[in-house]
Amino acid sequence: MTELDIKDIVNDDLNANKGTEFGMKMLDQSIDRLGFGRSILLDKDNRIVAGNKTFEKALEKGITKVIVVETTGDQLVAVKRVDTDLDSKDGRELALADNAVAKENLAWDKEVLEQLSTDFGVDRGEWGFEREQARQATESERSRFEKAKRPSLVCPYCFSEFDLEEEEDEQ
Repeated sequence: MTELDIKDIVNDDLNANKGTEFGMKMLDQSIDRLGFGRSILLDKDNRIVAGNKTFEKALEKGITKVIVVETTGDQLVAVKRVDTDLDSKDGRELALADNAVAKENLAWDKEVLEQLSTDFGVDRGEWGFEREQARQATESERSRFEKAKRPSLVCPYCFSEFDLEEEEDEQ
């Protein structure tokens, strides 16, 4: 185990995850309330393979040193939080926050995925990208369809559209 200055770490310039505004807010809140719970993965030249968003937040929060565990990929590396008990409010929240942030902070950059496929021969189908893009397109289409079939009212003065079902639900 060694220590590395955070300035010696390099972000992935072809990171296919753009992240989301909501996901980054969740990550920020999780780190502020619960601390860091997930590690990042570096290559042999200290370039980030995984964990770009966590690294960005660490920089924002003024972290200057990073503990590095060197491995060749044939061992599992565990981060042990000695201040955390899984069967506590913080422990359970940390577990949930980790999953929720991972889900909400994923937004594929289609152009980068295409570049990775072209430049490095990455099979997007093998890792489920084609399926995920189809799922997102289906959800988007379903959302538009659902919105289109709901009755709405347009204000004649400001031209704002009001969903009548939402208004009824709020009362």
